[in-house]
Amino acid sequence: MAFSFDGITSKLSLGTALITAVPFTVACFFKESTVAIKTMFTADNANITNRFVLSSSTGGIIQALTTNTTNASATTTETYADNMWNSAAMVSGSATSRYAVLNGRFSVVNSTSKTPTGISTFIIGNSSAGTSSWDGLLAEFAVWQAALTPRELQSYNSGVPASLIRPENLILYMPLTQQVGVKDFGPQSLILANTAAVPVSDHPLILKPSKPRLRRVRLVY
Repeated sequence: MAFSFDGITSKLSLGTALITAVPFTVACFFKESTVAIKTMFTADNANITNRFVLSSSTGGIIQALTTNTTNASATTTETYADNMWNSAAMVSGSATSRYAVLNGRFSVVNSTSKTPTGISTFIIGNSSAGTSSWDGLLAEFAVWQAALTPRELQSYNSGVPASLIRPENLILYMPLTQQVGVKDFGPQSLILANTAAVPVSDHPLILKPSKPRLRRVRLVY
């Protein structure tokens, strides 16, 4: 299962500003039927003059946007296909380092210096202004307080669960496989307001780690 957003008002809103500064990585899997400018996540202040945004854009590219009065963004050169599961990420290591990532492939770095202030919201599938809302499916949403490497995001794209990637820095992992509840938040329990985003019977292929098998050893004396 994944969560379906209607492109109008649906969203998942955390009751706290999950990220307010760099470094961080936000990643998710997405599936949509039409290419357009649509918001996967935003963390912003009350008047949206300071924000971090991960979105799709016209032409089928992924954009990682940082705003402090004016915008600075990194965009992928690769494009994604409609009606297929893809992964996207925003990686920001410092005020002068941000990348957009599509299916594990990093964009060219954007090095314009931006330090947003007053971040107070964290919204999945929409913006505070309610514009460019996500229209389609989102799944496997994860946030790390670290700038993940290309190898780590390639692993994420190949289906390795976010919980097994840099777990010491993972601050939110929501597979979005069910009605949103505390057990879907891990590793933290956070208050999440769900506005008309609904689970559907579709989900990207995620690997399930197997438990090690114990071998019986016969001792011969």
